[in-house]
Amino acid sequence: MNDIQKLTDMWAAQEAQIEQSVKVNTLALKEIKSQKAQDKLRGYLSLNQWTAALSVLITVCLGYFVGSHQDKLYMMAAGVAVMLWSISLTIGAIGQIVKIKALDYAKPVVEVQTDLNNIRLSALFNIKTSLMVLPFYFAFMLIGAQSLFGVDMVEIANPAWLKAQLVVSVLLALVAAWLYRYFSPENVDKPMVKWLMQGVGDQTLKAAKELEALKEFEK
Repeated sequence: MNDIQKLTDMWAAQEAQIEQSVKVNTLALKEIKSQKAQDKLRGYLSLNQWTAALSVLITVCLGYFVGSHQDKLYMMAAGVAVMLWSISLTIGAIGQIVKIKALDYAKPVVEVQTDLNNIRLSALFNIKTSLMVLPFYFAFMLIGAQSLFGVDMVEIANPAWLKAQLVVSVLLALVAAWLYRYFSPENVDKPMVKWLMQGVGDQTLKAAKELEALKEFEK
């Protein structure tokens, strides 16, 4: 009986060592995969930080532009339109920064992947929102010509040319409306959407894939 007990104790000790080894290896794997996932997001975090800083600067400049052209309603309207666009970029970028910084890789893998997917969907929303500026391309031309060359395009342009710009703006509004509908969560894996999201949100998908191998260890 003593020999049997010794053998049983030895097996129990070996089993405990194996379990401990598995736990250590699992923790090490999780640490490696979590680090790789964070590395995948580092570029996207930097992109949003630069976007936030640049869009704030643009918003300030546009605020000055609007204030300096209160005598011309169309100049003010152009400045306000582009300023609203830059403000939306700022809000979107800051929102993504907050979400990325709030990621907790110590949580269960499925929860982390859900958070990453939410960031990806937010990136999709930011892209389609930014595309809404397409119909206002003429506002950029007005502001650029006035700011860089001191030229008022409305005053010097041919009326027929201005009417043509209006037609183009209407066509671009239709394109923007279609893109807004197409860039929906249901189409996030469509080739065109995935192509446009390269570098501006697809890193979250890569990060989620890095964590995929950990699911088996959490079952």
